[in-house]
Amino acid sequence: MTTADLAPIGFQATPEGMTPCAVCGIPTTGPTTDYPVFSRVVATAAGERADTMPKGASVALPTCSDCRDIEASAAAIVAAHPGLRRALGSVAAWQTTTALYGLSALGQPLPGQDIAPARLRDLVHRLAAPGAVVAYSRRFSPVWLADSATKLAARTPWSAVELDALAECRAAAVEWLADARPARPLAHPNGEHCAWCGTATAMGRRTSEAWIGKLCATCADVQSGGGTSDDALWQAVDPDRAIRRRMPRRPRIDGATPWRQRRGGNGAPWSHLGGVEALRRDVARLVGVTL
Repeated sequence: MTTADLAPIGFQATPEGMTPCAVCGIPTTGPTTDYPVFSRVVATAAGERADTMPKGASVALPTCSDCRDIEASAAAIVAAHPGLRRALGSVAAWQTTTALYGLSALGQPLPGQDIAPARLRDLVHRLAAPGAVVAYSRRFSPVWLADSATKLAARTPWSAVELDALAECRAAAVEWLADARPARPLAHPNGEHCAWCGTATAMGRRTSEAWIGKLCATCADVQSGGGTSDDALWQAVDPDRAIRRRMPRRPRIDGATPWRQRRGGNGAPWSHLGGVEALRRDVARLVGVTL
């Protein structure tokens, strides 16, 4: 049995003359960067304790060629998107780099300079923070963890990333991919209908966008503005205000109740009252408006 065989899963003994890459963790050589170490966690019989390190303590780690390429790609992306730098300032390059770390750790393809500005903003928003945690240097800086040592390196790129850190990157990447999907009809997570309009599906890229509690996003938007189910009904029946512009006051639609009080219909919005188009025609006829 070799020393490498005794290394924890995902790790290997660092070969002589090499040091773990500060980013993906594989053994490498080359110029190093000093990462500050402010404290070191020490395992004891009673648990763990954190010892303060001397002022100026650091660990020197190189960056492998593949991870240098990631950093170069991030710099090129930021250079091609001055709007991101204007929005984020001096941290734009670093946050873009760590977002790419997150994608690389997941084995996902990295975007190029032609990434759409909105997609780039979403990428940085979603993955910059979790991507920063997957870097191997986080095992030493700013706190040197109890089970960390430069004599251990990753067996393969990113294989030493903690599972919870990888899970956070995966969840963030899923959200980023969902950001690019077109809105589509989504059922309520509990199979319910909207309590106001009775719709069985609501448009959105993800369920949390399509449904807010017991209301579809459309009705929830009316409610957030202080409106009632009656306001939501009128928004559906008279979206262009063609009827209400011709009337001194908004008439009351007889029998108009929210779905929760008069269940029925076929799952389309306001179908328990006959449907939006039928309601629009009936109301226009009753008030003498020609549409």
